[in-house]
Amino acid sequence: MGSMSDELYKKWDGWIEVLGDEVINLYTQRHIYTEVHKILEGNPIVQQPDDFFFWVSVWYSSSMSVAIRKLADKDKDSISFRTLLEGIKNNPEVIARTRFKQFFVDGNYREFLADADFDRYVGTGNEYIDLSVVQNEIDELILKTSKLKHYVDKRVAHHDKKEFNAIPKYSDLDEAIEFLGTLYKRYFLIFKCLSHGDLLPRWGYDWKKVFRYPWLSSREP
Repeated sequence: MGSMSDELYKKWDGWIEVLGDEVINLYTQRHIYTEVHKILEGNPIVQQPDDFFFWVSVWYSSSMSVAIRKLADKDKDSISFRTLLEGIKNNPEVIARTRFKQFFVDGNYREFLADADFDRYVGTGNEYIDLSVVQNEIDELILKTSKLKHYVDKRVAHHDKKEFNAIPKYSDLDEAIEFLGTLYKRYFLIFKCLSHGDLLPRWGYDWKKVFRYPWLSSREP
């Protein structure tokens, strides 16, 4: 393996951990928002007027759109799924069967198992990653994040005064988040030779505790 390929592999291997933290944060924020929505829906006293939840919803849509746009950014200097996929497309020899076996085969993980897993992760009999699959992932990434990117560029980042109707729906956010999760799990397998479980972390405490007590005393305005 050439030194350039080795350096790229090492860099991308580190990126997977950075991207994973970002994806897990998206799943976490979505879960918290959904649960807060359920809490407010289940309490008729706080439903009207709904200024507070309107504010929470605007914050959620904007912040999540910005985070997703960052992960789909094509800027070559950014750590994103777009730059990762473009890099892999331009240097497919980095994701190689030989390197995979060199890194992971040991006394407990035999060569025939590594070959079978590489077949499953990358393609049966392939020495390198399939470029058509990577290009399809790039195309789908662009498709699933385009509305959010447009929203951030026109409304969040620059406040464009022109007519603007392409406000993202919650379904747009969910589709983008799920696809980013799928990408992360696939490349986590390829770079780490490990299957990632649930992307939603388990809390070791009751994060909803803040809602179980009054926030204001009856004397406060």
